[in-house]
Amino acid sequence: MHIHPRIQTAILFCTLLLPLCAPITVTATSPPKKLATNTEAKTIEQVTLQLKWHHQFQFAGYYAALEKGFYRNEGLDVTIMEGGPHAAVDQLVISGVAQYGVLASELIEKRLLGEPLVLLSVIFQHSIRTLITLEGYGISAPSDLPNKPIMLNNNERVELMAMFAHEGIQPAQLSIQPKDDTAIDKLTAGDIVAINGSMGNQPYTLRQLGYTPRLIRPINYGIDFYGDSLFTTENEISQHPHRAAAFRRASIQGWYYAMKHPQEIIELIIQQYAPDKTREQLQFEADSLKPVILPDLVDIGHVNPGRIKQIAETYKHLKLVSGELSLEDFIYDPDRKADYSWMLWAFGLASVISMILILINHRLKAMVDQRTEQLVAANRALTESETTLKKSLKNTEEARKRIDTILRSINDGLIAVNPLGRIVLINQQAKTMLGFPKEVGTTESIGTLHLETALDQQISKTLSSGTGPTTPVEWAPRTKSGKNVVIRARTAPMLNEQGQLTGSISILYDITQERALDQVKTELISTAAHELRTPLTAIMGFIELLRDDNTSPEQTEEYLRIVYDKCDHLEVLISDLLDLARIESGQPIRTTKKRQDIIPLITQSIESFRHTSIRPLNLSVPDGAIQVLLDEGKFSQVINNLISNADKFSPENSAIQIACHQQGSDFVMTVTDQGIGMTDEQVERMFDKFYRADSSSTARGGLGLGMAITHNIVEAHQGRIEVESQPQKGTTIRVFLPIDI
Repeated sequence: MHIHPRIQTAILFCTLLLPLCAPITVTATSPPKKLATNTEAKTIEQVTLQLKWHHQFQFAGYYAALEKGFYRNEGLDVTIMEGGPHAAVDQLVISGVAQYGVLASELIEKRLLGEPLVLLSVIFQHSIRTLITLEGYGISAPSDLPNKPIMLNNNERVELMAMFAHEGIQPAQLSIQPKDDTAIDKLTAGDIVAINGSMGNQPYTLRQLGYTPRLIRPINYGIDFYGDSLFTTENEISQHPHRAAAFRRASIQGWYYAMKHPQEIIELIIQQYAPDKTREQLQFEADSLKPVILPDLVDIGHVNPGRIKQIAETYKHLKLVSGELSLEDFIYDPDRKADYSWMLWAFGLASVISMILILINHRLKAMVDQRTEQLVAANRALTESETTLKKSLKNTEEARKRIDTILRSINDGLIAVNPLGRIVLINQQAKTMLGFPKEVGTTESIGTLHLETALDQQISKTLSSGTGPTTPVEWAPRTKSGKNVVIRARTAPMLNEQGQLTGSISILYDITQERALDQVKTELISTAAHELRTPLTAIMGFIELLRDDNTSPEQTEEYLRIVYDKCDHLEVLISDLLDLARIESGQPIRTTKKRQDIIPLITQSIESFRHTSIRPLNLSVPDGAIQVLLDEGKFSQVINNLISNADKFSPENSAIQIACHQQGSDFVMTVTDQGIGMTDEQVERMFDKFYRADSSSTARGGLGLGMAITHNIVEAHQGRIEVESQPQKGTTIRVFLPIDI
């Protein structure tokens, strides 16, 4: 039973005073609990959820809750209303047009300005709002933007302005234009250098247009706002507490389902909510939302009151709100239950207390007078001490939060030690790079942690000499998971204002990817040179033979055929390198598609290959035509790569099987060989650039690009590739192309 706090105080007071007066006995019984009737249990309540934007994967959890019956299981019939750029979501909920709504951190601002809104749950633990620029504009940080034209939405710029303020950039230094429908065009034309937007929308549009977007996120500069959150009103909570709790439960359940089954929800959105969206666009949005929802790390719906207060302080710092920041009853407590039985207790206890007070009032008066003066003096001293303590704690907490924000924001490792060699500061990235356990913290001595020798010597040298920064050192440790990484470290002394040495600070960089990229470039140059030189040498040799007057016409024809084949090989190599350049630059492979019968194309490609293959090619095709939208030249390259690959790794006395058929809404081509086969690891990597399953000294030549380019061409046709293989038993590759696009 929930008893009002004032009544609890009265009960305690009565307990203390009863020994001073005649015994009085009070007996109370709890009112019987009301049981839900069958009619109540089956009642379905109609409610409306107002979204803040157009239908997209950003609201996938609510679609899932409706489609999978989670709302219905809670007794709710939910209507989901689409939003847009002019949707006043808060006013629609306050007015009762909708009972629930979705907003981001502006919800906190509206509450501070007096709107009776209640935060039910936070869905996005981090904001999806970001600043977007393009590669090549020379913009990589907020400090690059003063006096350069940018476009911002008035209602979505708060956290971006907070980021600029955090970086010391005043509004007067920024050249801001109101964002409109021409933002993308002006950005790509160079009229502006940055726009605000969502991680899941504008970056995809820019990539589709052939540009490489660069995101500048406030979280990387110490501004960590919440993203989309579910809210209602104080009136809904007080009038329909069970309905609010049910809606919150079903919505969170829907978000868990959407995160586990994104493909299913993508299809649902296309069929019922946004038929103009593509699967690729929705998949891109889904992939961008998972890092901000963090379903595997944080309970969906979790609210941190400390972060809410920090966001409110940011609004005050930007002078968007003023006065005392009161957020009392703003965060919904799902465990809070209404209980009015305290009224019965209050009535009974009030009568008892009245009688007791009459009896003991004269006994207490003298004691109260005597203690009043003592308590006033003690309270005054306590208040002064409390004020001083609160101020000190606030300053300490603010400093700790700033340091924590910095340590979480940087991607590099950081470790600082004092002159005695004890750690005074270390972030999680440094612990991971150095292989330290999570519990390692300050006061640990570097001498007991078995640092990498080069880093240990670097720190010791800096502490002994007090000069620096030192020359960087590199080493290649192996992580606990068995992965090889390359670490570079640079150490510099820490000096106080008087120039005295107070310790050293080391910055650790993970350069594994940089080293791997260098190796790939070296291997590419070496392999390409070899692959180009081999046919060129043959061409030069046969041309020399053709110059001999004694060469017969038959020999001449044979030599010219060989020269033609070598030139054709060179053309394939150069085409592969050009396709690689497009892939590496982030551009899609160029295709010119038209709808045509794919069977003749496959038949012709196989027939032309029979002249060069020493193995039988068994082709099975259906009788009728199969119309597919494709680029004839590019798909011929796919067929040639697959047959060439099968032919290259098959024994001489084996046959290669090629079969074509229609499977549902897909065209399927299957190529099966009886070659060396592959392990699961090799299958996993076969579409990587420069990867060759047979890397032995007897392996066939090639740049290792054929299957990577094949994979990209099939994806450019909205298709997919499946691979089945067993070592020494052969490989089967299936190419699926959609028929009905």
